[in-house]
Amino acid sequence: MALSVPIVATAKISVPTIKPHLVERVRLHDALTAAISARITPICAPAGYGKTTLLAMWVQKAGLRCGWLSIDNMDNDEIRFWRYVAHAAGRLLSGDAESRIVQLAQTLPAVSIITFIDALLNELTELKQHAVLVLDDYHHIMNERIHNQLSYLIDYLPERLHLIIASRMALPFSTKKWRLMDQPSENAGDLELSFSLEEASRYIRDCVSVPLATEQIERLQQRTEGWIVGLQLAAASLRSGISFEQLLNSFKGDRRDIADYLFHEVLDRLPDELRDFLLEVSVLFRMDAELCDSVTGREGSAELLNALYRSNLFLIPIEDQHGWYRCHPLFAEYVSDRMKKSSQQRWRLLHARASEAMADRGFTGEAIEHAIAAQQFAQLERLLGRQLPLSMSSGEIVLLLRWFDSFPDGYAIAPELMLFHAFVLVLTGRLEDAEAMLRRLEHLHHELKEEGASRERLDELLSGILFVRSNLVFSSGHFEGWFAFTEGILHRLAPENSAFYTFNYNLGEPFVRRTAMGMNGVLSEETEKMAQLFTSALDSHGWEEALINLYVKLSLAEGYYEWNRLEDCRRLLRSIEQAVFKRGLPGLLIPHRLTEARCYMAAGKPLLANQAFEEAWAIALAAPEGPWLDELRAFRLRMYLQEGKLAAAKQAAEELKLSPSDKPTFNREFRYLSYVRLLSKLRKENDALIMLELLRPQTEREGLLSSLAENAMLQALHRYQLGHMEEALPLLHEALLIGEANGYIRTFTDEGDAMKALLERYAAAQSSSGESAALGEAKAVSADYLGRLLAAFPAPKKARQIAAAKLAEPLTRVEQELLRQLQAGASNKQIAAELSLSEGTVKVYLSNLYGKLGVSSRTQALIAAQKMGL
Repeated sequence: MALSVPIVATAKISVPTIKPHLVERVRLHDALTAAISARITPICAPAGYGKTTLLAMWVQKAGLRCGWLSIDNMDNDEIRFWRYVAHAAGRLLSGDAESRIVQLAQTLPAVSIITFIDALLNELTELKQHAVLVLDDYHHIMNERIHNQLSYLIDYLPERLHLIIASRMALPFSTKKWRLMDQPSENAGDLELSFSLEEASRYIRDCVSVPLATEQIERLQQRTEGWIVGLQLAAASLRSGISFEQLLNSFKGDRRDIADYLFHEVLDRLPDELRDFLLEVSVLFRMDAELCDSVTGREGSAELLNALYRSNLFLIPIEDQHGWYRCHPLFAEYVSDRMKKSSQQRWRLLHARASEAMADRGFTGEAIEHAIAAQQFAQLERLLGRQLPLSMSSGEIVLLLRWFDSFPDGYAIAPELMLFHAFVLVLTGRLEDAEAMLRRLEHLHHELKEEGASRERLDELLSGILFVRSNLVFSSGHFEGWFAFTEGILHRLAPENSAFYTFNYNLGEPFVRRTAMGMNGVLSEETEKMAQLFTSALDSHGWEEALINLYVKLSLAEGYYEWNRLEDCRRLLRSIEQAVFKRGLPGLLIPHRLTEARCYMAAGKPLLANQAFEEAWAIALAAPEGPWLDELRAFRLRMYLQEGKLAAAKQAAEELKLSPSDKPTFNREFRYLSYVRLLSKLRKENDALIMLELLRPQTEREGLLSSLAENAMLQALHRYQLGHMEEALPLLHEALLIGEANGYIRTFTDEGDAMKALLERYAAAQSSSGESAALGEAKAVSADYLGRLLAAFPAPKKARQIAAAKLAEPLTRVEQELLRQLQAGASNKQIAAELSLSEGTVKVYLSNLYGKLGVSSRTQALIAAQKMGL
């Protein structure tokens, strides 16, 4: 399953086409325009009140920037829903901002939905003028998680964005708190969608050739209560020859009763050929002439579709899909229901034909929906087998799960398909259900063996079970069950199964350890042992180039780097290099080259590190899809800082278009964690700390341990450099607890001398009664781990060792900068301007500096610094 960009149906995110000469509803347009400054306008009314037409007309008349999403039942998949919302919202922006939103949509499902929404909101703050986002037909959404996520979006909606939600039912969440936040003048209130007498008069006189008196129109408007579909049906009935009094007497009962009667009247007055055609194609979600020919089993559908459209019989052309139509939802429901009641067998046959026809034309998702309606479960199995790779790669896992759940309890799907079902359960977090299904599969494997199934099929099934079990371990961390299952079977793995062992785990992260394959930064002896057993089994069967094999090995190599086992890291990188380049996936190639660059930087070989980086850069240039170039710019920024090239680092940050005023989001966390290091070098520690504090809750939500440690470590370092030791030590303690549990070394040592000095202060604090209070009653970090960390730092140069030995307390970064300013002959006022400090603060810092050097004046400080080699 190679990297793929999910297909987005343009018609779903386009404002619907509106027929000419419709009744202009000025009062409603004015109310919608008046509410543009509000947060949200819900438009809830039963079917047939013209919600979609009203909004489409208003958007066109108002000339507003509009993002539109027409929702259907398949959008109950969270990934699919939010991906479409992102593409709809992207149309509100232009240039880089629109590109970033489209790119953001491609990060799903690699990040959590809430993190995705945070990033989307951040991009939408770029709006320069009022804009509207319309979610039409929201009543199709039954997924409670989507309701909660949408509520979160509304809570933080940018000031210039107005959300309109149209639904047949009351929204499943209260909008009262948001509407109370708005000014009364900004609130559209409860819009009355019924046609007024004046609107009904204009509509009837435009549509009906038979002249009606004002009194008759008034009676019709009162009897229909302004229900627009009722008036449409009345107009169609009058055109067909029914008398006015007969028509008026039909309006009894509720709206559905009236609709059923009038739809019946309209249908029965159609010519037989047109009526039969309409009944048969009513099973289709959308239709064109070719599809209608296939479903009805006869030719000539193009002419019949044109006749229905000219007759104004609830047939709507689909935007950007020439020749395609859909029925008005209420009319489609009635006609399809009538067809089903008259002959359920025929109704299912039509759905079965539709499934075959849609599948032949490559519309597999819709073909699956028709197969489910037809209860053609063998067809459903075949289609799922075809659709699985696309749905898996695009992340629409909840939709897949619904399709799997469509099989009746007694229906036994093939074990090979059941494996996918188990994998989907793992990906959706239903780990207990996945475990139960894997046990059933192991039982089926035993039964197939007893029945004499081929060795090839048995081994392939066993390989699939191993794959799903391995992913279950990645999610649960329960290694014991994996070791027990694999004992004695690893030698029996089947030839490579492209459906499983070529799953692409990385669509945009610079390092594999930041993905699910990297177990969110967890490192242990068990993870190493599992990886070694798993990959050696694949190697022994000739699967050296299987994606899962390469990803596991690359994740292990990154782990070796973190553990400071640099030779093991380089050896493993070299062993997979040829296969990684042969596969050609950026998700493998870029982390491979960046890990090699890290090894070279750790070894003090920046030229070789830059060569490895340039190879990664060339790979990213050849693969513009995804966030690769910006992730690489962030990595290059870190390299420049390690080399002391501050000007080059500033240039890299400018290319990333980051600024201290940004609200950072997790989908760009790697870039911001690079940027805060630059801010520190620029003496903007407070800006860096704000960014880190904003990122922290997002990182906690994602559960990425390596980033949690890095965030806490950087906060500690920045506070230490500001001279706030009492705040720095608890933060460092937090990072060290995560570090010790996972054996992290390079996370700390890559930060250089300042981190070593802070660690030394921390070690002293653990044994000093004077400073240990800063750590409170927290769990202790072992002296052994601290010792290993400090020993991993490169030995300082001799002059610096002497200087450090002569100082009772090391200089902070600010104090070092003060010393440089003194050496340049700067006055207190000049120092204050250069460091963005007040003159009073400069005097306080100078006093601290004099105290550490054991002097009392500038001249004495310069002499002492020179003697100490500072």
